[in-house]
Order: sequence, then C-alpha cells, then structure tokens
Amino acid sequence: MSGQNYDVRGEIDALQHHCNVLAGQNVELNTELERFVETDEQIRVTLNRRDRVDTLRHKTEGEMRASYQNLERSSPRKR
Repeated sequence: MSGQNYDVRGEIDALQHHCNVLAGQNVELNTELERFVETDEQIRVTLNRRDRVDTLRHKTEGEMRASYQNLERSSPRKR
C-alpha cells in the first residue's frame, strides 16, 4: 500500500509540475498576444493616419487643379 501511495504521489507531483509548466506558458502566450494587439493597434493608427493624409492630398490636388483652371479661364490671354 505504501508503494502505491508513493507511485500516486509521484504522479500527482508530475501532474502538478506539468500544470505549472502550462500555466507559465499561458502567461508567456498572453503577454505575447498583448504585444501583438498593441502592435496591431499602432499599425492601424499609422495606416489610418496615412489614409487621411492621402485623402487630404488628393482633395488639395483637385482643388488646386480647379483653381488653376478657373485662373486660366478668367485671366486675360497674352497675345
């Protein structure tokens, strides 16, 4: 009986060690996942900002073209 208790105790210890290893891996994976989420948010902000800049650039270019066209139509032509 004592031998069985020793074997069961060994299994319990081995399982407890395995649980501790898994818990440590879980903490590491959660930390890594949080870094990925933060990086993803930073990239998303950068891309959104870049998209806004491109939108403003296109809008400004269109307004400049229209302004130049109006200027050419309204200014007297050189002869």
